[in-house]
Amino acid sequence: MPATILLVEDEEPSAALIKEALSAGEFVLTHASNCAEGWRYLETLRPQLVILDVTLPDGSGLDLCRRLREHPALAPTPVIILTGKDQLKDKESGFEAGADHYLIKPFQIQELRLWVSALLRRARLDEREGGILRAANFVVDPQAHRVQAGENAIDNLTRKEFDLLYELVRQSPKVLSKDALLSTLWGTVLRDNTIEVHIKNLRAKLGLAAQRVQTLPGVGYRFV
Repeated sequence: MPATILLVEDEEPSAALIKEALSAGEFVLTHASNCAEGWRYLETLRPQLVILDVTLPDGSGLDLCRRLREHPALAPTPVIILTGKDQLKDKESGFEAGADHYLIKPFQIQELRLWVSALLRRARLDEREGGILRAANFVVDPQAHRVQAGENAIDNLTRKEFDLLYELVRQSPKVLSKDALLSTLWGTVLRDNTIEVHIKNLRAKLGLAAQRVQTLPGVGYRFV
């Protein structure tokens, strides 16, 4: 069955290019041109993936992404952010809002297709996989999308932050390289700071448990 995709983009040339690229048999794409229309489609269509521009006529795509992550039924939906902003602080804002990936305009349309396929594949794996992970007083529950660190419940992780933590705990105390994490969680290997940004955001949300996510310079990351 074709995957349903929602594109929220107000620039018609970009929207037309993306629609043409993703309107093959494997995808069914719906287009919204602003936040309000995008939210209506999110609630009614429940798409399997969202491609979201940041600068929209009636608001910020980041706010729409945050709203999506706060919705119990929509929260697991993969989100790709499209923007011309390429500074590290802009990427951090995108990931903190809940984006799974951040594509900088102009981008190659084939790269977008690869990311769409990778995120949909990961989402399908997540649906099939399950199992609560325990490491002493640290519990990761993928069904509830919830982390328990001692007496502290942590339920504000983005999808990718949660997936990253889950993989680290699942393979603890093994050290996982940056390339291995990118390949497993993003479906590709990138030469950018995607992992570093997610590790930083993850630690900020783990509180005292942040020290259990260790960095081995030049080697990788592990959970202890």
